[in-house]
Amino acid sequence: MNTIFNNYQPSIFLTVLTLASALFYTGCELLDPNPGPSPVTAGSNGGNNNGTITPPTDTIPPSLDRGVNLYAQYCARCHGDDASGGTVWPGSIQGKIGIHTIVRDGRRGMPNFPGLTDSEIESIELFLNSFNIDNSTKSGKELFEFYCSSCHGSDATGTNIFSGSIQSYSPIHTIVQNGKGEMDPIAIPDSLIDKIQEYLLGFNVDFKSLSGREYYDRVCASCHGLEGEGSTRGPEIRNPVAGFATYVIRNGRPGEPWYTREMPRYDTDSLSNTQLNEIIAWLRNAVKPTDAGSLFNRFCANCHGTDARGGPVGESIRSKTGEFLEKVREGEGGTNYSRRTKYMPSWSTSELTNDEVSKMAAYVRSLP
Repeated sequence: MNTIFNNYQPSIFLTVLTLASALFYTGCELLDPNPGPSPVTAGSNGGNNNGTITPPTDTIPPSLDRGVNLYAQYCARCHGDDASGGTVWPGSIQGKIGIHTIVRDGRRGMPNFPGLTDSEIESIELFLNSFNIDNSTKSGKELFEFYCSSCHGSDATGTNIFSGSIQSYSPIHTIVQNGKGEMDPIAIPDSLIDKIQEYLLGFNVDFKSLSGREYYDRVCASCHGLEGEGSTRGPEIRNPVAGFATYVIRNGRPGEPWYTREMPRYDTDSLSNTQLNEIIAWLRNAVKPTDAGSLFNRFCANCHGTDARGGPVGESIRSKTGEFLEKVREGEGGTNYSRRTKYMPSWSTSELTNDEVSKMAAYVRSLP
Protein backbone atom coordinates (compact mmCIF):
# COMPACT_ATOMS: atom_id res chain seq x y z
CA MET A 1 0.00 0.00 0.00
CA ASN A 2 2.84 2.36 0.80
CA THR A 3 3.89 2.36 -2.85
CA ILE A 4 0.75 3.85 -4.31
CA PHE A 5 -1.71 6.57 -3.88
CA ASN A 6 -0.76 7.07 -6.74
CA ASN A 7 -12.98 12.18 -13.32
CA TYR A 8 -31.74 24.85 -12.07
CA GLN A 9 -33.68 26.14 -14.38
CA PRO A 10 -33.23 24.80 -17.88
CA SER A 11 -34.00 27.20 -20.66
CA ILE A 12 -36.94 26.27 -22.84
CA PHE A 13 -34.67 26.71 -25.82
CA LEU A 14 -32.30 23.90 -24.83
CA THR A 15 -32.34 20.58 -26.65
CA VAL A 16 -33.15 17.08 -25.52
CA LEU A 17 -29.60 16.78 -24.17
CA THR A 18 -30.31 19.49 -21.67
CA LEU A 19 -33.57 17.82 -20.75
CA ALA A 20 -31.56 14.76 -19.76
CA SER A 21 -29.31 16.99 -17.67
CA ALA A 22 -32.36 18.54 -16.03
CA LEU A 23 -33.48 15.11 -14.86
CA PHE A 24 -30.09 14.66 -13.18
CA TYR A 25 -30.44 17.93 -11.29
CA THR A 26 -34.05 17.34 -10.24
CA GLY A 27 -32.95 16.43 -6.72
CA CYS A 28 -31.36 19.85 -6.24
CA GLU A 29 -34.46 21.60 -7.53
CA LEU A 30 -36.75 19.71 -5.17
CA LEU A 31 -34.66 20.88 -2.22
CA ASP A 32 -34.16 24.37 -3.57
CA PRO A 33 -37.28 25.82 -5.27
CA ASN A 34 -35.32 28.89 -6.38
CA PRO A 35 -32.09 27.54 -7.85
CA GLY A 36 -29.39 29.78 -9.28
CA PRO A 37 -27.70 29.62 -12.68
CA SER A 38 -27.51 26.29 -14.47
CA PRO A 39 -24.05 24.70 -14.33
CA VAL A 40 -24.30 24.22 -18.08
CA THR A 41 -24.27 27.98 -18.66
CA ALA A 42 -22.25 29.09 -15.62
CA GLY A 43 -19.35 31.50 -16.14
CA SER A 44 -18.12 32.74 -19.47
CA ASN A 45 -17.96 29.49 -21.42
CA GLY A 46 -20.59 26.89 -20.53
CA GLY A 47 -20.35 23.25 -21.43
CA ASN A 48 -19.68 19.80 -20.10
CA ASN A 49 -16.08 19.53 -18.91
CA ASN A 50 -15.49 16.00 -20.19
CA GLY A 51 -11.89 16.61 -21.16
CA THR A 52 -12.71 18.01 -24.60
CA ILE A 53 -13.32 21.61 -23.51
CA THR A 54 -10.49 23.86 -22.39
CA PRO A 55 -11.42 25.77 -19.22
CA PRO A 56 -12.19 29.41 -20.05
CA THR A 57 -9.87 32.23 -19.08
CA ASP A 58 -10.23 35.91 -18.33
CA THR A 59 -7.89 38.82 -17.58
CA ILE A 60 -9.59 40.01 -14.39
CA PRO A 61 -7.46 39.14 -11.35
CA PRO A 62 -9.10 37.25 -8.48
CA SER A 63 -10.44 39.37 -5.64
CA LEU A 64 -12.52 39.03 -2.53
CA ASP A 65 -15.22 41.39 -3.83
CA ARG A 66 -15.53 39.31 -6.96
CA GLY A 67 -15.66 36.16 -4.86
CA VAL A 68 -18.50 37.53 -2.71
CA ASN A 69 -20.63 38.16 -5.80
CA LEU A 70 -19.77 34.89 -7.52
CA TYR A 71 -20.43 32.86 -4.37
CA ALA A 72 -23.82 34.50 -3.95
CA GLN A 73 -24.62 33.77 -7.61
CA TYR A 74 -23.46 30.18 -7.90
CA CYS A 75 -22.96 28.65 -4.44
CA ALA A 76 -25.18 30.19 -1.77
CA ARG A 77 -28.33 28.34 -2.77
CA CYS A 78 -26.76 25.02 -1.66
CA HIS A 79 -24.11 26.07 0.88
CA GLY A 80 -25.86 28.98 2.61
CA ASP A 81 -25.25 32.71 2.40
CA ASP A 82 -22.19 32.53 4.69
CA ALA A 83 -20.94 29.09 3.53
CA SER A 84 -21.82 27.56 6.89
CA GLY A 85 -24.30 25.16 5.29
CA GLY A 86 -27.68 25.24 3.63
CA THR A 87 -30.69 23.01 3.07
CA VAL A 88 -29.02 21.21 0.16
CA TRP A 89 -25.55 20.82 1.70
CA PRO A 90 -25.69 21.32 5.47
CA GLY A 91 -21.93 21.05 6.07
CA SER A 92 -19.76 24.16 6.38
CA ILE A 93 -17.29 24.95 3.60
CA GLN A 94 -15.87 28.01 5.33
CA GLY A 95 -12.09 27.93 5.01
CA LYS A 96 -12.22 25.38 2.18
CA ILE A 97 -9.19 25.43 -0.13
CA GLY A 98 -8.22 23.54 -3.27
CA ILE A 99 -11.72 23.79 -4.77
CA HIS A 100 -10.76 23.95 -8.46
CA THR A 101 -11.30 20.24 -9.24
CA ILE A 102 -14.52 20.09 -7.23
CA VAL A 103 -15.97 23.12 -9.06
CA ARG A 104 -14.77 21.96 -12.49
CA ASP A 105 -15.89 18.31 -12.22
CA GLY A 106 -18.61 18.31 -9.59
CA ARG A 107 -18.85 15.96 -6.64
CA ARG A 108 -21.55 13.34 -6.06
CA GLY A 109 -24.77 15.42 -6.01
CA MET A 110 -22.95 18.67 -6.82
CA PRO A 111 -23.05 19.66 -10.50
CA ASN A 112 -19.95 20.79 -12.34
CA PHE A 113 -19.31 24.40 -13.37
CA PRO A 114 -16.92 24.17 -16.34
CA GLY A 115 -17.76 27.70 -17.45
CA LEU A 116 -16.14 29.38 -14.45
CA THR A 117 -12.64 30.70 -15.10
CA ASP A 118 -9.66 29.97 -12.84
CA SER A 119 -9.76 33.57 -11.68
CA GLU A 120 -13.45 33.25 -10.77
CA ILE A 121 -12.85 30.03 -8.83
CA GLU A 122 -9.89 31.59 -7.02
CA SER A 123 -12.12 34.54 -6.12
CA ILE A 124 -14.71 32.19 -4.61
CA GLU A 125 -11.93 30.51 -2.64
CA LEU A 126 -10.83 33.94 -1.34
CA PHE A 127 -14.37 34.45 -0.05
CA LEU A 128 -14.42 31.05 1.65
CA ASN A 129 -11.13 31.80 3.37
CA SER A 130 -12.17 35.26 4.49
CA PHE A 131 -13.84 33.68 7.54
CA ASN A 132 -10.44 32.93 9.16
CA ILE A 133 -11.44 29.49 10.36
CA ASP A 134 -9.05 28.08 12.98
CA ASN A 135 -8.51 24.40 12.21
CA SER A 136 -5.56 24.05 14.59
CA THR A 137 -7.75 22.69 17.38
CA LYS A 138 -9.52 20.09 15.24
CA SER A 139 -8.78 16.40 15.55
CA GLY A 140 -7.29 14.34 12.72
CA LYS A 141 -10.69 12.83 11.99
CA GLU A 142 -12.31 16.27 11.82
CA LEU A 143 -9.55 17.56 9.55
CA PHE A 144 -9.86 14.52 7.29
CA GLU A 145 -13.62 15.01 7.01
CA PHE A 146 -13.13 18.69 6.20
CA TYR A 147 -10.33 18.40 3.64
CA CYS A 148 -10.50 14.86 2.30
CA SER A 149 -13.85 13.13 2.76
CA SER A 150 -15.53 14.52 -0.38
CA CYS A 151 -13.19 12.31 -2.45
CA HIS A 152 -12.10 9.61 -0.01
CA GLY A 153 -15.24 9.13 2.09
CA SER A 154 -15.75 9.88 5.76
CA ASP A 155 -13.98 6.65 6.76
CA ALA A 156 -11.25 6.82 4.06
CA THR A 157 -12.58 3.76 2.22
CA GLY A 158 -13.24 5.69 -1.00
CA THR A 159 -16.10 7.16 -3.00
CA ASN A 160 -17.18 7.19 -6.63
CA ILE A 161 -14.60 9.98 -7.07
CA PHE A 162 -11.66 7.97 -5.71
CA SER A 163 -12.60 4.32 -5.36
CA GLY A 164 -9.63 2.95 -3.41
CA SER A 165 -9.27 2.93 0.35
CA ILE A 166 -6.50 5.06 1.85
CA GLN A 167 -6.82 3.70 5.37
CA SER A 168 -3.32 3.26 6.84
CA TYR A 169 -1.73 4.95 3.81
CA SER A 170 1.59 6.66 4.50
CA PRO A 171 3.31 9.02 3.81
CA ILE A 172 0.83 11.69 2.73
CA HIS A 173 2.74 14.95 3.19
CA THR A 174 4.11 15.31 -0.35
CA ILE A 175 0.81 14.31 -1.95
CA VAL A 176 -1.22 16.75 0.17
CA GLN A 177 1.16 19.64 -0.44
CA ASN A 178 1.87 19.03 -4.16
CA GLY A 179 -1.23 17.21 -5.34
CA LYS A 180 -1.24 13.99 -7.33
CA GLY A 181 -2.89 13.25 -10.65
CA GLU A 182 -6.37 14.78 -10.46
CA MET A 183 -5.96 15.78 -6.82
CA ASP A 184 -5.28 19.48 -6.25
CA PRO A 185 -2.62 20.58 -3.73
CA ILE A 186 -3.93 21.53 -0.30
CA ALA A 187 -1.99 24.40 1.27
CA ILE A 188 -2.17 23.50 4.96
CA PRO A 189 0.57 23.42 7.61
CA ASP A 190 2.57 20.26 8.35
CA SER A 191 1.01 20.16 11.81
CA LEU A 192 -2.45 19.58 10.31
CA ILE A 193 -1.15 17.02 7.82
CA ASP A 194 0.46 15.19 10.76
CA LYS A 195 -2.95 14.90 12.41
CA ILE A 196 -4.56 13.57 9.22
CA GLN A 197 -1.68 11.08 8.83
CA GLU A 198 -2.16 9.89 12.40
CA TYR A 199 -5.88 9.42 11.75
CA LEU A 200 -5.22 7.27 8.66
CA LEU A 201 -2.61 5.15 10.42
CA GLY A 202 -5.05 4.59 13.27
CA PHE A 203 -7.00 2.12 11.13
CA ASN A 204 -4.11 -0.38 11.48
CA VAL A 205 -4.87 -2.24 8.26
CA ASP A 206 -2.75 -5.37 7.81
CA PHE A 207 -2.42 -5.59 4.04
CA LYS A 208 -0.62 -8.92 4.17
CA SER A 209 -3.74 -10.53 5.65
CA LEU A 210 -6.07 -9.31 2.88
CA SER A 211 -7.40 -11.56 0.15
CA GLY A 212 -6.48 -10.69 -3.41
CA ARG A 213 -9.88 -9.10 -4.03
CA GLU A 214 -9.72 -7.11 -0.79
CA TYR A 215 -6.24 -5.88 -1.74
CA TYR A 216 -7.49 -4.89 -5.18
CA ASP A 217 -10.39 -2.91 -3.69
CA ARG A 218 -8.07 -0.99 -1.39
CA VAL A 219 -5.09 -0.43 -3.67
CA CYS A 220 -5.89 -0.98 -7.34
CA ALA A 221 -9.48 0.20 -7.71
CA SER A 222 -8.56 3.87 -7.34
CA CYS A 223 -6.96 3.77 -10.80
CA HIS A 224 -8.49 0.77 -12.54
CA GLY A 225 -12.08 0.92 -11.26
CA LEU A 226 -13.96 -1.32 -8.86
CA GLU A 227 -14.33 -4.10 -11.43
CA GLY A 228 -11.22 -3.43 -13.52
CA GLU A 229 -13.18 -1.33 -16.01
CA GLY A 230 -10.62 1.48 -15.95
CA SER A 231 -10.87 5.20 -15.20
CA THR A 232 -9.19 8.45 -16.18
CA ARG A 233 -6.28 7.38 -13.96
CA GLY A 234 -5.67 3.91 -15.39
CA PRO A 235 -6.71 1.57 -18.23
CA GLU A 236 -9.21 -1.25 -18.26
CA ILE A 237 -7.54 -4.47 -17.09
CA ARG A 238 -10.28 -7.10 -17.30
CA ASN A 239 -9.43 -10.45 -18.97
CA PRO A 240 -5.65 -9.89 -18.80
CA VAL A 241 -2.93 -12.21 -20.07
CA ALA A 242 -1.47 -13.62 -16.85
CA GLY A 243 2.23 -13.46 -17.74
CA PHE A 244 2.13 -9.91 -19.01
CA ALA A 245 -0.06 -8.71 -16.12
CA THR A 246 2.36 -10.25 -13.61
CA TYR A 247 5.31 -8.51 -15.29
CA VAL A 248 3.63 -5.09 -15.24
CA ILE A 249 2.58 -5.40 -11.59
CA ARG A 250 6.02 -6.54 -10.43
CA ASN A 251 7.96 -4.02 -12.52
CA GLY A 252 5.62 -1.04 -12.78
CA ARG A 253 5.15 1.15 -15.83
CA PRO A 254 6.07 4.76 -16.61
CA GLY A 255 3.40 7.33 -17.37
CA GLU A 256 2.37 7.97 -20.95
CA PRO A 257 0.20 10.52 -22.77
CA TRP A 258 -2.92 8.37 -22.34
CA TYR A 259 -2.40 7.75 -18.62
CA THR A 260 0.17 10.19 -17.25
CA ARG A 261 0.28 8.65 -13.78
CA GLU A 262 3.20 6.30 -13.31
CA MET A 263 2.28 2.83 -12.08
CA PRO A 264 4.59 1.79 -9.23
CA ARG A 265 6.08 -1.66 -8.91
CA TYR A 266 4.71 -4.09 -6.33
CA ASP A 267 7.28 -6.50 -4.94
CA THR A 268 6.45 -9.48 -2.78
CA ASP A 269 6.90 -7.41 0.38
CA SER A 270 3.95 -5.20 -0.59
CA LEU A 271 1.89 -7.77 -2.57
CA SER A 272 2.33 -11.49 -2.01
CA ASN A 273 2.35 -14.00 -4.86
CA THR A 274 -0.86 -15.48 -3.48
CA GLN A 275 -2.61 -12.10 -3.48
CA LEU A 276 -1.30 -11.32 -6.96
CA ASN A 277 -2.46 -14.66 -8.38
CA GLU A 278 -5.91 -14.19 -6.82
CA ILE A 279 -6.23 -10.71 -8.34
CA ILE A 280 -5.24 -11.91 -11.82
CA ALA A 281 -7.52 -14.95 -11.60
CA TRP A 282 -10.45 -12.75 -10.60
CA LEU A 283 -9.80 -10.31 -13.45
CA ARG A 284 -9.39 -13.12 -15.97
CA ASN A 285 -12.80 -14.51 -15.00
CA ALA A 286 -14.57 -11.25 -15.86
CA VAL A 287 -17.51 -11.83 -18.18
CA LYS A 288 -16.54 -10.87 -21.71
CA PRO A 289 -18.70 -8.44 -23.69
CA THR A 290 -20.54 -9.84 -26.69
CA ASP A 291 -20.62 -6.88 -29.07
CA ALA A 292 -17.70 -6.27 -31.39
CA GLY A 293 -16.86 -2.73 -30.27
CA SER A 294 -16.68 -3.63 -26.58
CA LEU A 295 -14.56 -6.70 -27.37
CA PHE A 296 -12.12 -4.55 -29.29
CA ASN A 297 -11.95 -1.92 -26.56
CA ARG A 298 -11.27 -4.56 -23.92
CA PHE A 299 -8.65 -6.63 -25.71
CA CYS A 300 -7.01 -4.25 -28.20
CA ALA A 301 -7.62 -0.57 -27.43
CA ASN A 302 -5.17 -0.31 -24.51
CA CYS A 303 -2.33 -0.72 -27.00
CA HIS A 304 -3.75 0.28 -30.39
CA GLY A 305 -6.21 3.01 -29.32
CA THR A 306 -9.99 3.03 -29.49
CA ASP A 307 -9.76 4.15 -33.12
CA ALA A 308 -7.19 1.41 -33.99
CA ARG A 309 -4.85 4.07 -35.38
CA GLY A 310 -1.91 3.44 -33.08
CA GLY A 311 -2.54 4.24 -29.43
CA PRO A 312 0.34 3.84 -26.95
CA VAL A 313 2.28 1.41 -29.17
CA GLY A 314 2.03 3.72 -32.17
CA GLU A 315 1.04 1.01 -34.65
CA SER A 316 -2.15 1.37 -36.67
CA ILE A 317 -3.99 -1.87 -37.36
CA ARG A 318 -6.60 -0.35 -39.67
CA SER A 319 -5.14 -2.09 -42.71
CA LYS A 320 -4.24 -5.35 -40.95
CA THR A 321 -7.62 -6.90 -40.25
CA GLY A 322 -6.80 -9.85 -42.48
CA GLU A 323 -3.97 -10.76 -40.09
CA PHE A 324 -6.00 -10.55 -36.90
CA LEU A 325 -6.51 -14.26 -36.29
CA GLU A 326 -2.86 -15.11 -36.92
CA LYS A 327 -1.62 -12.28 -34.70
CA VAL A 328 -4.03 -13.08 -31.89
CA ARG A 329 -2.98 -16.73 -31.83
CA GLU A 330 0.77 -16.24 -32.25
CA GLY A 331 1.36 -12.89 -30.56
CA GLU A 332 4.72 -11.17 -30.97
CA GLY A 333 7.88 -10.92 -28.90
CA GLY A 334 7.41 -14.10 -26.87
CA THR A 335 7.78 -13.15 -23.19
CA ASN A 336 9.77 -9.98 -23.86
CA TYR A 337 7.21 -7.97 -21.89
CA SER A 338 9.40 -4.91 -21.42
CA ARG A 339 9.38 -3.97 -25.12
CA ARG A 340 5.98 -2.29 -25.26
CA THR A 341 6.12 -1.58 -29.00
CA LYS A 342 7.50 -5.01 -29.92
CA TYR A 343 5.46 -7.26 -27.65
CA MET A 344 1.93 -8.50 -28.20
CA PRO A 345 0.36 -11.26 -26.10
CA SER A 346 -1.22 -14.31 -27.64
CA TRP A 347 -4.68 -15.58 -26.77
CA SER A 348 -5.91 -19.16 -26.87
CA THR A 349 -9.31 -20.13 -28.24
CA SER A 350 -10.56 -20.45 -24.66
CA GLU A 351 -9.63 -16.80 -24.07
CA LEU A 352 -10.80 -15.42 -27.42
CA THR A 353 -12.79 -17.54 -29.84
CA ASN A 354 -12.33 -17.35 -33.60
CA ASP A 355 -15.77 -15.80 -33.87
CA GLU A 356 -14.83 -13.06 -31.38
CA VAL A 357 -11.63 -12.29 -33.30
CA SER A 358 -13.66 -12.09 -36.54
CA LYS A 359 -16.08 -9.69 -34.84
CA MET A 360 -13.22 -7.40 -33.81
CA ALA A 361 -11.73 -7.44 -37.32
CA ALA A 362 -15.11 -6.51 -38.80
CA TYR A 363 -15.47 -3.75 -36.22
CA VAL A 364 -12.12 -2.21 -37.20
CA ARG A 365 -13.08 -2.35 -40.86
CA SER A 366 -16.29 -0.47 -40.03
CA LEU A 367 -14.52 2.40 -38.25
CA PRO A 368 -14.81 5.75 -40.07
